[in-house]
Amino acid sequence: MAAVRYLADTSVLLDFIGRRIKSQSDTLERALRQQQVVGISAAILRETLQGARDASAFEALRARLVRLPMFEPSDIYNSRVSAALIYARLRWRGHTVRSSVDCLIALTAIEHDLVLLHDDRDFEAIASIEPRLKLA
Repeated sequence: MAAVRYLADTSVLLDFIGRRIKSQSDTLERALRQQQVVGISAAILRETLQGARDASAFEALRARLVRLPMFEPSDIYNSRVSAALIYARLRWRGHTVRSSVDCLIALTAIEHDLVLLHDDRDFEAIASIEPRLKLA
């Protein structure tokens, strides 16, 4: 059986770093302890860093995140079009995603066959129209 590979969303990273115990932050801790692949994307990196409380916290956070593998879509143009389509499909069904970046994060997880580790209801909505998105 192949090991699970994760894409850790900002929502889970912030809980984990802030030591807020939730099932997803526990899953992240367990995956890291077992040396499973846990990666991020540039969008997740940016979202996580912009929440730092000061310059010192920013640098400490950056130093921790730089150790994680970085996953990005292989085709910049087509990935943006596909993410926009996910956003539009949800809107057509009456659900507006709070951050369009979540559609790109979901698309990154799909493209790299990663399980998205999250604590964000928008990913549940995305998975309802995009069955290739695997959620933890």
